[in-house]
Amino acid sequence: KWPRLSEKTLKPMLAARPFVLVSALGSLEWLHENGFRSFSQWWDESYDLEPDHYVRIEKVYKVLEDINQLSTSDCVSMLHDMQDVLEHNQQHLQTYSKNMLNSLAIK
Repeated sequence: KWPRLSEKTLKPMLAARPFVLVSALGSLEWLHENGFRSFSQWWDESYDLEPDHYVRIEKVYKVLEDINQLSTSDCVSMLHDMQDVLEHNQQHLQTYSKNMLNSLAIK
């Protein structure tokens, strides 16, 4: 019901890999508000703002179908083009997690 980070999002970020976030309404928006970047330059992320769960899942499925239709060379090229976003998320996650742990520490 609420946007949040899970290991399913954290693992690709740590590995500097792209992800399609299948989660609660506004989850990508929440990531953006917290300094992370996503992949709207490469695929349609309008699913994040779709309030109807069934329509949102259909939109996610369409994104995955589109990615699946890409050739290997297109995937390699896209991954190369994404490097700035992937490295940003990887580095930002490390800073973000340290800040979260520091804010939770008992003083």
